Amino acid sequence: MVEMIDVASAADMIRISNNRSWVEAQRGGKPVSVEVKYPMVFRGIKKS
Repeated sequence: MVEMIDVASAADMIRISNNRSWVEAQRGGKPVSVEVKYPMVFRGIKKS
């Protein structure tokens, strides 16, 4: 997580990303490590 607005928002982001069905990245039939960025925008939340 790059930036956390508040604990509730962070928990919701984690909940949403855990509900996704991820397919393992492969190259040449072997698993490879990748970085996934999943941008989420929350409207109406004010940072203090």
